Amino acid sequence: MKKLYSLLFALILPGLFSQAISQVIPTYTIGQVRGANSFEGGGADSNNVKCKIVGVVYGQNIGVTGNRLQLVLRDATGGIGLFKNVNDLPVQLVQGDSIRAIGTVNSFNGLSQLTIDSVVRLGQNRQLKAPIVVEDLNEFSESNLVKLENFTLGSAWPATPAGSGFTVKIVRDNLTFDLRIDNDCNLFGAPAPVGYFNVVGLGGQFDNSAPRNSGYQLLPRNASDITPGSAPPNPTISFLSKTALVFETSGIVQIPIKSTNLSLQNLTVAILPLDSNATFGADYSLPTPSEVVFPGGVFADQAINLTIINDALIENTEKFRIVLRKKVGGGDYFIGSDSVITITIKDDEINNVQLPTYNIGTLRGTNSFEGGAADSMNVSCKIRGTLYGPNLRGVNNGIQFTIRDATGGINIFSGTNNFGLSTLAEGDSIRAIGKIGQFNGLSQLNLDSIVVLATGRSLKLPTTVDSLSEANESDLVKVNGFSIVDASQWTTGIGSGFTVKITNGIKTLDMRIDNDCPLFNLPAPTGNILSIVGLGSQFDSSIPRNSGYQIFPRKVSDIEIGTETDAFSEKMDLQIFPNPSTGLVNIKIGQNIDSRFEYAIYNSLGTQISNSKGNSIELSKTVSESLTACNTGIYFIKIKVGKELIIKKLIKN
Repeated sequence: MKKLYSLLFALILPGLFSQAISQVIPTYTIGQVRGANSFEGGGADSNNVKCKIVGVVYGQNIGVTGNRLQLVLRDATGGIGLFKNVNDLPVQLVQGDSIRAIGTVNSFNGLSQLTIDSVVRLGQNRQLKAPIVVEDLNEFSESNLVKLENFTLGSAWPATPAGSGFTVKIVRDNLTFDLRIDNDCNLFGAPAPVGYFNVVGLGGQFDNSAPRNSGYQLLPRNASDITPGSAPPNPTISFLSKTALVFETSGIVQIPIKSTNLSLQNLTVAILPLDSNATFGADYSLPTPSEVVFPGGVFADQAINLTIINDALIENTEKFRIVLRKKVGGGDYFIGSDSVITITIKDDEINNVQLPTYNIGTLRGTNSFEGGAADSMNVSCKIRGTLYGPNLRGVNNGIQFTIRDATGGINIFSGTNNFGLSTLAEGDSIRAIGKIGQFNGLSQLNLDSIVVLATGRSLKLPTTVDSLSEANESDLVKVNGFSIVDASQWTTGIGSGFTVKITNGIKTLDMRIDNDCPLFNLPAPTGNILSIVGLGSQFDSSIPRNSGYQIFPRKVSDIEIGTETDAFSEKMDLQIFPNPSTGLVNIKIGQNIDSRFEYAIYNSLGTQISNSKGNSIELSKTVSESLTACNTGIYFIKIKVGKELIIKKLIKN
């Protein structure tokens, strides 16, 4: 019999030991369980892991109303929520209890928690950690005891709350957080806190979508967690520096103004000029209105824009002072000790008095640099002339114009500085100082300074051409009888501009529509294009710089559309054949047109070759005689009957 029992124990006991070993549950610290909170972007790493955790209970059970258990457990490495859907534990856990809990790690709307199977109380009245003062609620504050200081209510606190709890906003400066009052907390139904207060609580989270990285809350444990706070001190406004050095060519300069303790209120500070040997309005000007605004809730330093005016006079260095003053009705703030700034203006004419003044023709020379740019490359000088076209850098984004004098034209350019001249316009007479350079073959003066001498100067008449070359760069030119090759190239309102091909049937040119030209936002012109006026330009990225010439229309009226109507054209039924021809042509006109009319013949440069009155037979004879005597090329015949006009292109081979 003993042998039989021995045999049974030998067979059964190893299996029992193996089963016991397989059921051993590991003990982890909370920090190990939480890890980097990577599950769904905000939950504990150890999701669905069954384990033991030893720690101290924080807070009161906020699941009492629903007979649930919902607390926070913390150890030296972190915190986690404790949850049991039915609170059937043999002990009633309270804050300060030291326990060992067994359960499974999971999360509820981003809140990491241990759904417990069993709990053993190990001790009571354990000391709690001191709350940490924080400036944010995030994954760090979750299941941590934290404190927010000097906040006020940002939304209504319900006088007679209902349900499982309520959430209110608390605010300070640019910070806004959710304060959650559970219906098991004695703050539920209590009066709202008044003024500025501090609040201690346990960090929570309620984020119902992945990634779980928002919806953080603070849950006070009881009424004693909210204590009186302190109102922040009034803001202080002052200049960042007591001095500044500017140049007479600086244009608009920014003077920084620093601030401390900004709040949600709007602040307005007045700016006033003080004594100086610089003249207000002649050497500098203040913004209108002369004030700086600190918008409520923005919490950022500001700056004022001073305009330094170049008076084109040779002067000594000048100084002026401006001061910050409180504005009536501008809010509650202090003016700091650095409320006055002294600004020194360094005159540019003293440095530039020895610079030579050249006419543009002298600077351009034979355009020999790199085979297509001004001879005087890298020469510093002064030029005077009249501006043509719009500013191709836009408003307050630099300067790019064509400038012309009696000897020629050149581009002037500044990448960002407009020298305080935001209203520069075609027809302004200016004096410019700078250094000669080029951009993709386009000769230009890179600006150091610019002064307006007069406005509303008359412009030259456009030069009629039928091709573009170096001779037309920075000139006002006109082409006749060119039409758009492909209307799809006219990409209205897209990018910094667009280039379309235009042709007269023999030659093809590039027409550039810049986004600062009114044509940029209009559809492609339709109808019979009679002429195009624009400024000659160039974009040639390779040496020699002898190609890439373009025409830049300045305004809508630079593209002239004929007044010919479809109805009149159909009624006239004008036929010219052969076309192209060697000179002899036949012209036929519909029967419903008056027998006599006016006509004129022009070459591609717009020069009138002949004109007369007559009928279709006389017209055929006159045109044939005129074309026979002309060189090969493009010609146009304009026929006028009363107020109606029709234009046809003729090609002589």
